[in-house]
Amino acid sequence: MLKLKPTRLLKQHFASPHHQLLFYSTSNYLNCHLDSFLSSKAASSTVKSLLQSHALVITSGNSNDNIFIASKLISLYAFFNKPHCSTKVFDSLRIPKNDVFLWNSVIKSHFSNGNYSESFAYYLKMRLSNTLPNDFTVPMVVSACAELRWDVCGRYVHGLVLKSSLFVLSSAIGSSFVFMYAKCGSMGDAHLVFDEMIVKDVVAWTALVIGCV
Repeated sequence: MLKLKPTRLLKQHFASPHHQLLFYSTSNYLNCHLDSFLSSKAASSTVKSLLQSHALVITSGNSNDNIFIASKLISLYAFFNKPHCSTKVFDSLRIPKNDVFLWNSVIKSHFSNGNYSESFAYYLKMRLSNTLPNDFTVPMVVSACAELRWDVCGRYVHGLVLKSSLFVLSSAIGSSFVFMYAKCGSMGDAHLVFDEMIVKDVVAWTALVIGCV
C-alpha cells in the first residue's frame, strides 16, 4: 500500500481543519500520520466549524471506531468548553476503550473545564477497564482531588502509584501529591512526599507554597 507522508505541501492543501477531519475520516491511507494534520490546538476557529467537521466524520461512518478521530474531537470540544460533547464522543465509541491516550483526552476534557469530580470519575472508569494510567494521567487526577479537597481519593491514587512499578516520583507526579496533601491540610504528608523527591525543582517548591494558600 502506498504510504503518504505528511509533507508541507499536503499540510497546506489541508490547511482548513474542516478539510483535515474530512480527509482523515475518508482516506484509505491510514498510514499517513494524519494526526499530525490535526495537531493545532485550536483546530477549528469556531464551534460551528467544529460541529460541521464532526458531522462530516459521522457521515463518513468512522466516528465510532477510530481512536485518533475520537481523541481529536474530544480535545477540540474541551477547547471550546464543551466537555459534555467530549463525553458523548467518548461514550459513543464502539471499540474497546483500552487506550490510555483516549482516556487522558476525556479526563483532561473535564479537568480543564473545572469538572473535577467528573475527571476523577473517568479515572475510576479507566481503572475498571484495566487501562493503566501514565505520567500524564496521575498529576491531572491528583490535582483534581486537590481542587475538590478529596483527601481520601488522593491517598487512593497515591497508594496505587506506590504499589506500581511503572512510576518514579518525578517532578510532575511528586509535585501533584505535595499540592494535593497541602490543599487538603495534610502538611505533614506534603512534606514527606516533598522530602522523598530526588529533584526538588521550582515546580515542587511552588506546589508546596501554593498548596498552603
